[in-house]
Amino acid sequence: MMNNDWISVQEVEDDTQIWAGTVVRVFKEELNKDNLEGNFYDYIVSFIYDNNEYLQLTCLTQGEGGNIVCVLQTEPD
Repeated sequence: MMNNDWISVQEVEDDTQIWAGTVVRVFKEELNKDNLEGNFYDYIVSFIYDNNEYLQLTCLTQGEGGNIVCVLQTEPD
């Protein structure tokens, strides 16, 4: 089940923990509350096979699915 408690990227602090499985929604253009449908890309934070140092941000949206937009370096335990 997807959690719909979205927060703005402006509210993410440097010490915010980001977990594998987190879904990130990126809007294509400036937020227009009248037209939210289809105006975004969803990405999932996931592990990279056999690599514990980085996570990847992979697109889930139809037509762009599977595209990796960036990698995130993990903090050592």
